[in-house]
Amino acid sequence: MKSDFLDTNYARQDVTLETKQWSFVEIANEVNVAFSEFLRLLPVDLLGERWDDYKKQRLAQKDAQPPNGE
Repeated sequence: MKSDFLDTNYARQDVTLETKQWSFVEIANEVNVAFSEFLRLLPVDLLGERWDDYKKQRLAQKDAQPPNGE
């Protein structure tokens, strides 16, 4: 157990500042894409009152689409 702990600590010394830094903008963009897709697939009736503005926007988009996606 102790040797495993030491191995991980020594491995961390090889991490440079460039590889250690996270690209927060890239991470945020990827999370936004995933969350937007989640919202797109989620039935609006499952959203609570705090989502009323979003629900109105999404229902308006749905009403603006021609029938059968034409």
